[in-house]
Amino acid sequence: VPGRRAAGPGGGNRASASGADPSSRGPARAVPAHGSAEPAPRNGAPPLVPAPRSAPESPSPPTASPGPEPRRPVLVLAARHTDAPTAGGPARPARRDTGAVGNTAIGGGLDDPAVGALLCALRAQAGAEALPRDIGGLLYSLVRVRRPGVTVDHGGAWPDTAVPLAAAVRDNGSGHLVCRAPGRSAAGRTRAWLERAGLTPWARVLGPFADLAASLPGPLDLLVLRGRPDTWRATLELLEPMMRPGTQVVAGSRHALPDDYLHRVRSSGRYLSLALPIGDGLEVSSRLAHPSRATLPPRTDPGTSS
Repeated sequence: VPGRRAAGPGGGNRASASGADPSSRGPARAVPAHGSAEPAPRNGAPPLVPAPRSAPESPSPPTASPGPEPRRPVLVLAARHTDAPTAGGPARPARRDTGAVGNTAIGGGLDDPAVGALLCALRAQAGAEALPRDIGGLLYSLVRVRRPGVTVDHGGAWPDTAVPLAAAVRDNGSGHLVCRAPGRSAAGRTRAWLERAGLTPWARVLGPFADLAASLPGPLDLLVLRGRPDTWRATLELLEPMMRPGTQVVAGSRHALPDDYLHRVRSSGRYLSLALPIGDGLEVSSRLAHPSRATLPPRTDPGTSS
């Protein structure tokens, strides 16, 4: 019968399926969770429908505040000088700044105003024979960083290289400088300028007839070639037995470098040489431990025909 209600299994009333008005059924009944029994409605009131459970909201990740712009890596190469003792070795002597020009002490290397004034006066007297100032600064830095035991300044008529070299030896607190003058007048002039600079205790001046190789107190670490370029190769060959691997040779002149010397340092395989665009040009060569294989004569095996 349309509109007839029948008792449901839970004790409630439900409309029959035949001809029932969907709007008269009332709200839909929720299915109990986990198979529990649904409570019976009281006084014909519709059953309570629990609100659908919403999934818990996941916390949103915190947004990172924009920080400062990352710094770009910077590579700095520097040579650090120290008088601290090396591992397992004796302590180096303390730096001794006892030189003087007039009443002003020399203690700040080539940046000291007194040293600069002395070198300017020296170059003014030397005139065209003086080397550029940059070469003196290079030689000073080379001695300060490498700390050679024995340095030879050969052939300079004016001590415009002897003064920076002696100042570097003094500032290092160790080492020996041997100056070979081309004549007696040049030797006397070199001694006078070194004495004026207060650098006499750190330099030894030899005349033109002294035995240079026999005068060295030890293996040669740095050789500076000045004066007449036609004597360079003979001087180089004379001092090669006193050299050790890594010995550096600096050759500079206002004249063109001689071909026989360049062949010795560039093509003999005994040196690694480089031309530097300083002043009128410098040739800086480093002694190799063994001759380069690229310059050795071809090997011939016995019994092979040419």
